Amino acid sequence: MAVPSDEQLLAALLEDDENALRVLVDRYASSIYRFALRFCNDQTLAEDISQEVFLRVYRYARQFHPGRVFKAWLFAIARNVSIDLARAARVRRFESLDESDIENQGPRRQALLPVAESTVQDRYIQQETEQALRRALHDLPENQRSSIILRYYEGMAVKDIAVVMDCSVSAVESLLIRAKRNLAKSMEL
Repeated sequence: MAVPSDEQLLAALLEDDENALRVLVDRYASSIYRFALRFCNDQTLAEDISQEVFLRVYRYARQFHPGRVFKAWLFAIARNVSIDLARAARVRRFESLDESDIENQGPRRQALLPVAESTVQDRYIQQETEQALRRALHDLPENQRSSIILRYYEGMAVKDIAVVMDCSVSAVESLLIRAKRNLAKSMEL
């Protein structure tokens, strides 16, 4: 039996197939959680965001436009919920994130920084650099932060990010350039 596409599962959800939502949650929960965690830098808030995203998928499934890519629609919801809940919570603290919590949530990660594993000192420097990167990422404006997370952590194509962010491909490219420049400036690379 063929694995149903995301769009087929959404259609099944509209027909009251409860298993369809379960499959979509299983398929995307870790990606949504990682996105939310990187966006808001708060584990509890990221969990709340993840739950709210799938609640909205269920609630607004009828508003999905045929021909649109489900993943882009899902991450657009995740981005909007992240912005709304992070603003509401006024998340401005820089908690230390346990990188293993992020890494163990899913198989894909296109790292912004190369992994150095040769010595204890190299690993320590790598850890410190990743912490500085997370803090710098959290300081970026919301659009720049979203574009970096979607591109480099979720591995999305620029054209798909444009759909998620409801802007042009060139706007996403500009956001990525400005975000990288701001990250480098923050980290003094």
